[in-house]
Amino acid sequence: MLEAANVEFALRGLHGASTDAIARRAGISQPYLFRLFGSKKELFIAVLEACFARTLEDFRGAASGKSGQEALAAIGEAYG
Repeated sequence: MLEAANVEFALRGLHGASTDAIARRAGISQPYLFRLFGSKKELFIAVLEACFARTLEDFRGAASGKSGQEALAAIGEAYG
């Protein structure tokens, strides 16, 4: 569901993406989407939080066991 919302938000933005399109892409009903998230804005925030969590996980993995400039370079490489 979050992946479907991520695609729709990436293509159309917060205001352009429709919850109907997100629900269809996720294979669920629009009322169920609202039952889970309450509003399109809350769904958007959940998508952002998931994205930031993945990014943080990637950065932590890249910097694991490193420090200083070496860690920073590894994070930069993981970002690119």
